[in-house]
Amino acid sequence: MQSRVYFYSPFSRETASDPKNRFLVFSFLLSDLFLLFTLPQKQSILPRFKEHSALLLFAFPEKREHLYAFHEALLFDSPEKELFSLLDPLLQISRDEKHFLFFLLKHQKEISLLTHSTYLYTLLHKLYPEGLSFLQDLLCDFFHKKGFYSLIPEVKQWMSLLNTPKALS
Repeated sequence: MQSRVYFYSPFSRETASDPKNRFLVFSFLLSDLFLLFTLPQKQSILPRFKEHSALLLFAFPEKREHLYAFHEALLFDSPEKELFSLLDPLLQISRDEKHFLFFLLKHQKEISLLTHSTYLYTLLHKLYPEGLSFLQDLLCDFFHKKGFYSLIPEVKQWMSLLNTPKALS
């Protein structure tokens, strides 16, 4: 296999294809997408965003057909909102990724700007039919077991904002 050098991403094809890193690659791409949506000068973010989008194919080979649609939209300079909607199949499989779910909670304002104010609330309800209080307990327990005690109040704060979509506007 021919090697490719990535200048803007800390990931390679090998590290992106590691199951432990796949949602980390995805979070890097989403961070870039949020910046593309909010910054007037997109040129500085675009090369890194394109590298992360290419690495998604290695991180999520089982979602290749969805990612091809994403890449096609990227080639035609589709708006950021459309690009985000094409990433929905990846969001739908994030149930077990606690760090990634925390990332989504922290970026719920950006997500609501790209979609609608209740998108993340609806997604998390779909991922956790047990309820959002179950998810909050799960995240708090997870971070407590990892020794990240300082994140527990943050989880509770972000979850409380999630329960009131109007608080984001």
